[in-house]
Amino acid sequence: MNYIRINFNIINCNSYNIKTSGDDEERIIYMPISTAQQIYGNNDFVDQVNLTYNPKLDYNEARGAASIPWGTAWMLGAGPALATTLVLFCSHFHQAEEDAAHGKCSPVVRLGTARAAALVPWFVALTLALEWVPVLHGDWPPTVLLSALGLPAGVQLMRLLQRHHDRPELISGSKFLALRFQGWNGLGLSAGLALARVWTVG
Repeated sequence: MNYIRINFNIINCNSYNIKTSGDDEERIIYMPISTAQQIYGNNDFVDQVNLTYNPKLDYNEARGAASIPWGTAWMLGAGPALATTLVLFCSHFHQAEEDAAHGKCSPVVRLGTARAAALVPWFVALTLALEWVPVLHGDWPPTVLLSALGLPAGVQLMRLLQRHHDRPELISGSKFLALRFQGWNGLGLSAGLALARVWTVG
């Protein structure tokens, strides 16, 4: 069949009785997206999208297969997300006075540098706890404990801010220590998860 100078091979043509089925399948042409782009041009026109699932799955199983596994997403993402938040949090310490003078209400300005510095150990501890609890629970292999690679930088950061939280000239590098904690922590976590297969095989 030729339609606007594009050849189609007819694979199947199903006939339904409109009175019994309520629809006439013969007026629908099924084609790949690339073919549709040739016909309609490169635009956003979409009439309908059909998804096909494994025929062995029932409706609820098919819906479940397409849904986001939120539990796994939270378990994997919570620790790294908190480490990233720590980097953003620490980027305000050295400019707290300037932020306050310009009316910026960063968390460090609102809390004050002393109370904000007291939160840093909690950020570090909670990051590691969120990554280690699945190990203790048996969901992740012990190799995930490699996320502790970030701990030395985390300890340096805590000491620096506890001692010099109110001295901007000495703590301008705090965000870089937080970044080092985040980087090594993420690298250890990723390596630990990647080594999971070796651990289970061994």
